[in-house]
Amino acid sequence: MYKWNYTGRCQGFTVAELMITIAIAGILVALAVPSYQDYLRKSKRADAKITLGNLAAAQETYYFRNNKYAKKFSELRMVEESVVTLPSEQGFYALTLAGDDFGWSMSAVALDQQAADAQCMAFNLTHLGVRGASDADGLASTKCW
Repeated sequence: MYKWNYTGRCQGFTVAELMITIAIAGILVALAVPSYQDYLRKSKRADAKITLGNLAAAQETYYFRNNKYAKKFSELRMVEESVVTLPSEQGFYALTLAGDDFGWSMSAVALDQQAADAQCMAFNLTHLGVRGASDADGLASTKCW
């Protein structure tokens, strides 16, 4: 919007001022978007932790009732017998179960966009409550839990 001053000259924004403003906004967006995406990846890690915790509680309930641990997801949840990999509650991770009557180990591996979380690619939980995590290279990561 232009405004006329008392000398009769038109006041307003020049093209250079607008270009500088747009450049500054572009720089701010370029810095903010990757940080926001990293924040989203970190927040989605809770999906693996919560699902593993819920399945661990289901395992302990199963052990209390049957005096042994479940070897398949179909014994813990209402899923088909052939289900080997179970999606997490929000679908960001794929869970697997391994074990016998006296112990179990579950792991959650990142899927789709969450797989870009190279720092915490997989989470592990055992019947002893031992928690672990690994990065994209398969190395142990201590920043995940």
